[in-house]
Amino acid sequence: MPYKYQKENFIITTDPATFDVDVIHGYLTRSYWKRGVLKEHVARSLKHSLGFALFADNKQNWLRQSGHRLYRFCLSVLGLFH
Repeated sequence: MPYKYQKENFIITTDPATFDVDVIHGYLTRSYWKRGVLKEHVARSLKHSLGFALFADNKQNWLRQSGHRLYRFCLSVLGLFH
């Protein structure tokens, strides 16, 4: 069950349905470690991992994603300030 906490204009949530896949994909395709990643792969990874997103004034500003892939732990922290 997704978690959501709100205080004033800030929201922290674990609900992957609220994550802005376009913003996250755009950030990753400009990074050196995920350049060229397909948007579908990003969307799928968000659905199958534990992510925490911070929204300020209804804009996604931060995402932390963790998950297991091929027996290793993966963690991404994205500062999505726009």
